[in-house]
Amino acid sequence: MLYRRLTLGDQLKRDKITDYSCSPAYKHAPNNIQFKKVINLLETIQDRHEKILVCRLNLIANGLDTHQDLQYLLDKVKDKYKSDFYGYIWTCETKPSIGKHYHLAIFLNGNHYKSHWAAMNTVGGWWTLRTGSYYWISKFDKSKGNIDCLGILKRGDIEKFNAVTYGLSYLCKTSQKPDTTQRMFNLSHIKKIKDKEHYRKAA
Repeated sequence: MLYRRLTLGDQLKRDKITDYSCSPAYKHAPNNIQFKKVINLLETIQDRHEKILVCRLNLIANGLDTHQDLQYLLDKVKDKYKSDFYGYIWTCETKPSIGKHYHLAIFLNGNHYKSHWAAMNTVGGWWTLRTGSYYWISKFDKSKGNIDCLGILKRGDIEKFNAVTYGLSYLCKTSQKPDTTQRMFNLSHIKKIKDKEHYRKAA
């Protein structure tokens, strides 16, 4: 796997969201504003932390009229992982075959947690206990050309970073979004680091 520290030149080359890897579903129906927010969040977390565990969970939400249960779940995640919790992204969609559902991405301390499967089964269990609805963890079949966008992301690992942006772009597509005044997308808001070099030395 390609692994090297991102240089200033690398960062300057990526000045547009079109420079980032994204899925066919996103390209077919993109929300550029949301994707830019996702990229900014991921890069900000990576500036702050050397190793991130990228997790993703899918939650069935039929019969849930508000996002109250999802907020309960996020509060429980924050309470359990505390300073090892780095941020989240979620989107709400509706599909004829499964109905209303959430796609939820969570970022944890990759030095302390290694398995996204273990973390997501814990969180998914809380969802089932809370709502009575089921969850599933996305599988990526390489034989079908799928990209594994989950697991450990190390700062400077360009190949894995591209895989993560590819996977997270799916949450930013406009298709399957119901026409509603309710918020259908949200993510953590983390202040960017202006002086990255001195911040990392202090950390």
